[in-house]
Amino acid sequence: MVAQFSKITYLSGFIALLMLVFLGQVYAASEEEGHNLYRAGLYNEGLTVWEKAAKNGDAGAAFRAGVEYFDAKIVKRDIKKAIAYFELSAKGNDPRGLTDLAAIYDYGNGVNVNRKKAAQLYLRAANLGFPDAMFNIAAMLSLGEGIKKDKIEAYKFYKMANAQGFAAFAEAALAELEKDMSAEDIAEANRRVSAFKPTN
Repeated sequence: MVAQFSKITYLSGFIALLMLVFLGQVYAASEEEGHNLYRAGLYNEGLTVWEKAAKNGDAGAAFRAGVEYFDAKIVKRDIKKAIAYFELSAKGNDPRGLTDLAAIYDYGNGVNVNRKKAAQLYLRAANLGFPDAMFNIAAMLSLGEGIKKDKIEAYKFYKMANAQGFAAFAEAALAELEKDMSAEDIAEANRRVSAFKPTN
């Protein structure tokens, strides 16, 4: 009798778990919910949740869906879909989506190269405090590619990227920039670093 009760209890618990997963997909479609499924090995289910959430305005979920269609790990590569999801993510001001969309225009993946648009997108993400975008916009600012050349701003963004994980690359770039900058320019760049506050 005890064994039979345990089986019934186990079966009830399993059904409850299945209901939670189903309800989670229907009612709580979000980037996090998609990640939970994806990490559990339910890759297609995770992507389905991200796509649903993206349509409901979840910028993070749109970014994740874009990555899947671009990287083609679980679905066939579809650059147009990837771009559409990155655009949704960028519209929602997700710095990852902004940066990946910028890279698409920077390198011409499925679109014509547009360095000006890439710079605008990198700058938006950099101003949100995203280190990848900080490094990329710094490189463009230092050379005047797609944006007006500005060594002080380039130094500022390289310095902040350096503090957030781009040490080797950013340190070399900073050393190179310093060769053509005055002590006053470097002091101004450092002042801007100290005054920087990410936009919302």
